[in-house]
Amino acid sequence: MNSKFVHVKYLAIILLGVVILLLVSFDAFSDEIDLGGSDTMVMKASQSITKEVVTYDPYEGTCYRDIQIGSHTVCSPGRSERRCRKVPGVGEECWDEVTEEICSDEPIYRSEAYSCTKYARRIEHVHDYSVDAKIDVVKSLRSKNFDLNGCALGVNLAATSEVFYARCMNAIVKGEVFNRKEVMKGRDKERSMKIELDFFSIEGLNALKRGLNSLEHSDGIVSFVTGDLSEASNYKLSVKLTRNRLLLKDKVLLLRELKNSDYTAEKLGNGMVKITLNLAKMVTFDSTKKHTLNITLAALKSVDVKGALNTPTLSNSLSESIVIND
Repeated sequence: MNSKFVHVKYLAIILLGVVILLLVSFDAFSDEIDLGGSDTMVMKASQSITKEVVTYDPYEGTCYRDIQIGSHTVCSPGRSERRCRKVPGVGEECWDEVTEEICSDEPIYRSEAYSCTKYARRIEHVHDYSVDAKIDVVKSLRSKNFDLNGCALGVNLAATSEVFYARCMNAIVKGEVFNRKEVMKGRDKERSMKIELDFFSIEGLNALKRGLNSLEHSDGIVSFVTGDLSEASNYKLSVKLTRNRLLLKDKVLLLRELKNSDYTAEKLGNGMVKITLNLAKMVTFDSTKKHTLNITLAALKSVDVKGALNTPTLSNSLSESIVIND
């Protein structure tokens, strides 16, 4: 057999082994898993726990000291006596009269600069120990009702706890942890547990599940970013404008539920849109004075989101505010 061919063959085998090792290593320390797979999965994660180390670095600086250059006399009232006299038609009139003063010599100083060594406090966070977790994940039968492709379960490990989260726009994901155990392996911690996931319809929150942010105002034009409302139901979008007054009670100038005809929507991709509305057409106000603008996006019928792992956090009401001419 040609030696060159054998060399290439063994090189290919070695490279394949390295690739497999890298894939196994990545899986062993990944902190997210795809929920579109089987009903039972194993997730492994690792987290470095750091500690605070304080050091003091020397540097040349300037210090100051007080030098006595003389003295001066300072006097203050000492003992006093109460004196009284009778005033015809008025009665007795009394006053305190100082009978002596107390004086002393006090030094006079001036400040003198000199070179000295100072120390700058520096804080570093260095590795203390690791937390390694093995998590058995079990999906409920309700998972069959949803398309979970593109959904992921993740975990953030801490020294004594962990927080699970779900990146999923197709279902509300909830979870309950069982059989949690932790043992020490040298300085490191090995943690094991089981989490059972359950899934519920997110349809009632399609308008709110992508959040509400980036509220801006300029020359009467208001804009903000949210999910695509054209594909949603079970929501109301409202605007509130309040005149902030210093002495008098704040005055609400506008409180109105917005209709589709009140704004324009520009698609941004990933299910997001930028909504723009002309506030000046809805209310007359002096933008050179201080106002508070509030946009609220709320579900008409409340959806149970207690215990939901979804991120961004699911809510039945979102609100953003800015101050105009602060």
